[in-house]
Amino acid sequence: MILKKQQMMVVGVIVIVLLSVVVILVLDNEGFFGDEYYASYPVMSRGDFEILDTAYVDFEDLKQTMSAVDARQQLLFSLNETAGVVKTELGVDGYTIFITYADGGFAAVDTFDLDEVLSSTAEGNEADYLFMGGYRM
Repeated sequence: MILKKQQMMVVGVIVIVLLSVVVILVLDNEGFFGDEYYASYPVMSRGDFEILDTAYVDFEDLKQTMSAVDARQQLLFSLNETAGVVKTELGVDGYTIFITYADGGFAAVDTFDLDEVLSSTAEGNEADYLFMGGYRM
């Protein structure tokens, strides 16, 4: 009798797990747990998300061959030429790139790099400072 109860519990757990997997697969419209990044940005269209995601990758790639300042300028130029983008602007902080999409959406690419700022201030470049909480470091 005890063995039968344990077997029934095991079968019950297996059934619950299988049903859970089936429900997840039915509700997952992107395939088997695909596009987890896109799912975290539900207010963006897929095209807008892909442009934003590509912008981050492109910026990192550009920094491998040029300075971060030049990489930002190149990314601005590249984004302005991208289908689905109406306008891009560099924020007053000099690091944030604002994107306005053709569908009316908008996003920002954060290109701030603490190492870049620290190295530029260490070299004596007075144009770049790190501000934290309103205090110059």
